[in-house]
Amino acid sequence: MTHKRALMQISFMRIYCPPYLLPQVADYAAALKDDELLLPLLEALGWHRQAYTSSQLLPVVEQIMNDSTHSQPVRDEARKTYKRLK
Repeated sequence: MTHKRALMQISFMRIYCPPYLLPQVADYAAALKDDELLLPLLEALGWHRQAYTSSQLLPVVEQIMNDSTHSQPVRDEARKTYKRLK
């Protein structure tokens, strides 16, 4: 998948992502090293605070938030997402 297509899919996930898939998306985010994709992906996860699986996302988001290998904007977005989901 091209980078542009990936960004478009991530944007779409803000509107629609089945709750049962959110833990898999969070696991993908944890393994993702591209901060340019990770930033919008974290934002998209934050839109799903009402999902019944949102509590399963918290450990992954917290791990990203405390990982110093990611850029500061990514860690800041992870912090915002964590607060939204909590």
